[in-house]
Amino acid sequence: QNEPMATQRWESCVYTAEEERDFLKNFLGPTMERAGLGDRKIIGWDHNRDLIYHRACALLSDPEASKYLWGIGFHWYETLAGGAPLHNNVGLVSRAFPRTHLLFTEGTAEGFSRGRLTKWVLGERYAS
Repeated sequence: QNEPMATQRWESCVYTAEEERDFLKNFLGPTMERAGLGDRKIIGWDHNRDLIYHRACALLSDPEASKYLWGIGFHWYETLAGGAPLHNNVGLVSRAFPRTHLLFTEGTAEGFSRGRLTKWVLGERYAS
């Protein structure tokens, strides 16, 4: 689930850390194994760095959940809510769970502006 703490206007689920852990260990992981897809890489959290350590602890401290988890995904949007960038939280996860992969999965280099949605320069900037 992308951004499990975000209430969206489209189809999505909001999961607490415990709900995500239980879904992983009781449903997603076993279902993937039974379907012969146990070698697929499952990424947990996949949201901002502000709560990454809390979520990683919930997912990775449970052996029955962590055996299915390849890594933790994160975004860098905590500054959109007025907070400071929380780079250190990624380091906390790395030190606490050194075998877990940390994957940056989403971010933008500029603020959102409806007036710039159709501007090619945005895509060209990412491509260069």
